[in-house]
Amino acid sequence: MFALWLLGAAAVAQENVTPRGPVDPSSPVEEIVVVGDPFARWDGTRWYVATELVTPLGLQLQSDENFGFWTHAFQLRSVFACEKDWKLGKHRFEVHCTIEDVGLLAHSRQKTRTAAQRARVEQVLAELDAKLTGADVQLQVKDDGSVTNVDIEGLTRANRREGLIAETLRQLVSRMALGFHMRIPDGAARAGKWAEYNSALMSMPSIQASNANSTVMHFVNQYKGQRLVQTVGEGAVAVPIPASALQDDRVSLDGGSEASTDAAPTMASGVQGSGNGNVLDIPATYKLKLDGVAVYDPDSGIMKERVWALNGTLTASSPGSERAAPYLHAGKIRLLDADERPDVGETRQVALPGQQLEEIALWQSIQP
Repeated sequence: MFALWLLGAAAVAQENVTPRGPVDPSSPVEEIVVVGDPFARWDGTRWYVATELVTPLGLQLQSDENFGFWTHAFQLRSVFACEKDWKLGKHRFEVHCTIEDVGLLAHSRQKTRTAAQRARVEQVLAELDAKLTGADVQLQVKDDGSVTNVDIEGLTRANRREGLIAETLRQLVSRMALGFHMRIPDGAARAGKWAEYNSALMSMPSIQASNANSTVMHFVNQYKGQRLVQTVGEGAVAVPIPASALQDDRVSLDGGSEASTDAAPTMASGVQGSGNGNVLDIPATYKLKLDGVAVYDPDSGIMKERVWALNGTLTASSPGSERAAPYLHAGKIRLLDADERPDVGETRQVALPGQQLEEIALWQSIQP
């Protein structure tokens, strides 16, 4: 669990951003930290990573057999053990991280009122848990703190279903790895502020490439002997709406066709599909807002902890905006001690945030 003082730091961050603001970069700097190795955080380190996603677009989770379901809300808790592998140039490294343990919670858009339906969901989640546990995650990272690529080694893609499952797993891991991405100069060595444009953290999962535009401001201040980085960002992302969202909330896990009373609201509700039947004619545009706090070690320049929350709301001109669900991506990362073994929790089905369903666990946010 995160140190309690970090929660207080988040409140301090909000106070510092507005209206008073952080230290002006033109003011004198009392201390400058010299960072010897900008890739030190990947050199035999272990991390607790937790993330949650609530998305109106949905993500299809599938097992090797012909079972699967759509989810609009899921959480991942995991332990990453990372090692530097190949130097790809002066400013870039390939890093391999082993997922030591993982807990996966997910809601099902399809009906799960019977024990058999719930068992199918549990089967899918158990298979994904098994595939992620011990997985070799390949990251490409830069010395400015950014993570430019995420992949999973060793997954089979012999047929279309295996390919879809592999891509789903990559999407899940990518959401966890996003918390490591912070393009920041000098390991937060200087007090001040600077901008980061089109940050990977300000993104939204989509079946096709999304069109995003964002600006993130980072502010560095001293806080209780640590270097506190406050992050605020705004932007917009345009994503194509999958026409399948019009159909899947009426299909139960056992193949029947019946209206779902616990389906998530989708931005595609009541909107006609395009001529090709794959996506709708008009992309949906979301306004994004990011808030976060990170702590850097003043001696090594390594980011030790981070919390963040990205919220998105559909613009009024987007199709289905009057009934669309919001977008949320929140998370935490923390550098672990060598012998620390945090509990990542169970892998199981949960209800949508705010819902209460019989025989299904309640959603409990990872946010404080």
